[in-house]
Amino acid sequence: MRDPTTRTDGGKARRRRRPVRLGEALIERAIFIGGIAAIILVLMIFVFVFREAFPLLREYSLWRFLTGRGWQPTLAPPTGPWFGLLPNLWGSVLVTAGAVAIAVPLGVATAFYISEIASRTVRDILKPVVELLATVPSVAIGFVGAAA
Repeated sequence: MRDPTTRTDGGKARRRRRPVRLGEALIERAIFIGGIAAIILVLMIFVFVFREAFPLLREYSLWRFLTGRGWQPTLAPPTGPWFGLLPNLWGSVLVTAGAVAIAVPLGVATAFYISEIASRTVRDILKPVVELLATVPSVAIGFVGAAA
């Protein structure tokens, strides 16, 4: 009887290679090429935006751009144009804070209700509805709200 701890293949473990299917290999290649294409496109967009913005940044300081309080890109020189990003940034902060102030209590209350208070029948109805709402992008919900 052979000892199971001794090896007859010279100490090298052999791995069985699984056969590569043609369809699987093609799909893997397509996913890889799609990923590389996405990275290249994002880099191209970055280069384009930087190339278009660079002349402005030569004439207009970055600090002035970030802290400026006016946005009048159509004013003719010598009074303009003005490019101030501060009101846009502050508006984004306020909108985000408002969204968080509404969404967090509503989400926590909904989760608490579904998990602790709702009957089994109501829970079985509400849980898939909430999961379905979570899959819909907020931009799409905004479009529906704007159209209504």
